[in-house]
Amino acid sequence: MEKRYGERGLVIVGVHTPEFDREKKRANVEAAVREHGLGAHSHFLDNRMDYWRALRNEYWPAIYVVDSRGQIRDRAFGEVHVGAERDKDVSRLVEKLLAEARGPKT
Repeated sequence: MEKRYGERGLVIVGVHTPEFDREKKRANVEAAVREHGLGAHSHFLDNRMDYWRALRNEYWPAIYVVDSRGQIRDRAFGEVHVGAERDKDVSRLVEKLLAEARGPKT
């Protein structure tokens, strides 16, 4: 997604809320980011679960799509968000949100 939409304003941020104590260590998270090829975007550790609680999240993993005004426009929980059809849905939504952020054509 970053390669396709980054120049148009898409920003992806990975939020890591650890489920286990070993996942609270920055070095372990950095190694996992490298291992899974997730280094293209920023990440932050939510070790105290502040962000998790603010979103009233209950699931690992969770994906949130947020518009340019900070409003959550879509979310997916668990492994069900994986797949070609979900990718198409997210791409359509990203296109829509980027167009909204640009404003009306003049």
